[in-house]
Amino acid sequence: MYTKIGIPENNSLKSKIEELYEWCDKRDNDDELGKTYFNEPIDEDKLNKWEEANGVKIPETYKEWLRFTEKCLIDGSSAMFWGTDDFHHNFMPDNLTVIGEMSGDGEVVCFSNDNGEFMGYYEGDITYRTNDFSQVIDQIFERNSAWGGMSKEAMELFMKFGSYKKETTDLNYHNDIFRPINFKKDIDGNLICPNNKKFIFLKRVPVKRNKYGREEEKYVCEDCSNCPFKNQCHKSKENRVITVNEELTSYHKEVIDNLECIHGALLRMNRSIQSEGTFGIIKEDRKYKRIVRKGLKAINLEIFMISCGYNLMKYHNKKYKTDLCC
Repeated sequence: MYTKIGIPENNSLKSKIEELYEWCDKRDNDDELGKTYFNEPIDEDKLNKWEEANGVKIPETYKEWLRFTEKCLIDGSSAMFWGTDDFHHNFMPDNLTVIGEMSGDGEVVCFSNDNGEFMGYYEGDITYRTNDFSQVIDQIFERNSAWGGMSKEAMELFMKFGSYKKETTDLNYHNDIFRPINFKKDIDGNLICPNNKKFIFLKRVPVKRNKYGREEEKYVCEDCSNCPFKNQCHKSKENRVITVNEELTSYHKEVIDNLECIHGALLRMNRSIQSEGTFGIIKEDRKYKRIVRKGLKAINLEIFMISCGYNLMKYHNKKYKTDLCC
């Protein structure tokens, strides 16, 4: 369990720090890789001396953070922020000062020496911009929102499902008026077929070969006799019976809506930039395709060491390119 330090009463980030404490409480564990700590506040003289020595004004909201803690580690690799002793701009544009790291994959948090704007910086790309350090803390919550410590109700759905491409790009799928998913509904929520006949609820049945107890609903058309669309709609001699999974359909709709919004587009871009490329290099280029240890603690250590090796390789390659340019 990490140790909480006191929050100054007049600190403008007090409510955000309390929110961060609550978030850390949910995720706190004894695993070294998920470690959290907060050091004591910075000495005010160190802030003033750094500004005088470098001719740069530290953004006021980050000063407020340093008045809470000079150095911290949040949930292992989720984030770390530093005091003036560790500020640097190695391998960065001269007008940016690095104050921390985010996500444990090489992305750094920095501020502009010109206007005090905070930004995320990853391999030459700016991932976000903000003038308020509290919104930098929000980045920690957003990037970990789909992981542990979150209740089912608090999770947002962003993972593509099997038929995502069909449901979003296939015109035949959307234009097929006989497909139950495309049926209209009346004011009471009843499904209405192309012949304006209502479907009546029959029963709920377990989904075949599903191990999680999922169920779906069966409906029967009230009257298929003399229907002009019968040959196109179904081949049964009886009234048509359809199977609908309202819960799954609502999940699909939520995923589509989330992925098509600006936040979803940024997450998809972030995943392609950070996660997929990293996995590709480690698994294909470096031929690491199988975990060789057993037990959760040993596996965590193995992944941690592989990640260290990958980051050292990136550092070496970047330094080599910088030396060539010079």
